[in-house]
Amino acid sequence: MENNRTDRQPRTVDFSLFDQIEKAVPAYDLDKAIQKRDYRIDLTQHYADAEYLLTVDGIGMLAKGDIQAVKGKAKQGKTFFITALVAAVLNGKFGALKASGEDYRVLIVDTEQNMKNVARNARKIHRLCGWPENENHPRFSAVALRGYNTDERREILEGEIALLKPDLVILDGIKDLCRNIMDNPESTDVLDLLSRLSQDNNTAICCILHENKSSTDSNMRGHLGTELINKCTEEYQVTKKDNVITIEQTVSRDAPLYDKLEFTIEEDGMPSEIAIAIKTQKNSIRKTIAKTDYWRQFFINQSSYTRKELHRIIMESGEKNRTNAYAKIRAGLNEGKLTIDEKQIITLTQKEDSI
Repeated sequence: MENNRTDRQPRTVDFSLFDQIEKAVPAYDLDKAIQKRDYRIDLTQHYADAEYLLTVDGIGMLAKGDIQAVKGKAKQGKTFFITALVAAVLNGKFGALKASGEDYRVLIVDTEQNMKNVARNARKIHRLCGWPENENHPRFSAVALRGYNTDERREILEGEIALLKPDLVILDGIKDLCRNIMDNPESTDVLDLLSRLSQDNNTAICCILHENKSSTDSNMRGHLGTELINKCTEEYQVTKKDNVITIEQTVSRDAPLYDKLEFTIEEDGMPSEIAIAIKTQKNSIRKTIAKTDYWRQFFINQSSYTRKELHRIIMESGEKNRTNAYAKIRAGLNEGKLTIDEKQIITLTQKEDSI
């Protein structure tokens, strides 16, 4: 076990940092919000679809303005998965993970590890991105908050987000924003804070939390875990068998990620490129969508659909499984039967050999 005593040295607090944070964090004026009624839904307005930082096979991951959760037992590869996610967001691609845009900014907030280990993980990300390991990069920051108390951690988290304006925040150790993860009111307060920060700053906040210790219980720990699953839009479970780490999306509020993802740890301690784990069920779906008239039936009376509209039509045609319906759309796109444009509108591919 690592000796924590080496970290318990007297520290000098840089109060100028807190001055910067105080200036950067805007005060929330509830009276003004009530006057504006900016919490009321206006159906005359257009509400944009979720903006995802990453895609896998055309399906989005890590929605900006929302909260995500990564769970797993201890030592199952959660940190390696996060390393790969961050590298994909910053560098544009990591195996099956593809960034949806360019020049994204990422902030890692680690509340559990000492500064040496946080720096080591940050250097791994630099290496995956092809950046110098001994130089800082303007689009990536990491902070180590193990030596701070709960209130200080919350204040620094809020301040760093306000200062850096990241597109993605990795919160490795959400439990350390709580004094007691079994305390329901305090857990609610933490998720209320994260919900506000993600929405006000249009950032994705991805939280890492352990599962319960029992081998038969995969729920996240405590009342904090319950509140997190209630508020998050995506949840990913990380498991490890032998040297293969598998990631499965277990919760999605929008389009679910049908595919499981897999990677291994190389001899140098770096994650291999994440790949899609092809399953028998997915292969059977591909055989279904390859039938000549399968897609034509949906385009007789309508020439184009959004992904959600096409999903609804497939369900109405007899598909009973929502996940399979989305998987059919992805397979149709991959097989060239369907075409999707830059506005995410899907049409039937106009080729004789694709119909």
